[in-house]
Amino acid sequence: MKIIYTAKNINCQKCANSIKNGLDEDFGVIEINLDKNPREITIILNSKDEEEKFISQMQDLGFDIIEEISRV
Repeated sequence: MKIIYTAKNINCQKCANSIKNGLDEDFGVIEINLDKNPREITIILNSKDEEEKFISQMQDLGFDIIEEISRV
């Protein structure tokens, strides 16, 4: 399912690239909207376990998920 989150500490394209490069192997395409504040991350996740892993790995990179905005 496609999920949109807001996240803290994503300040620039370099931050966005760090997330994409660090997590794309495990999670595939990750879209980050730098025009929104707080920043929005769109990702497709297939299970609750995968979702928990994504949130944990985001925290490991220094980017905290604030909340879920949408789930389709």
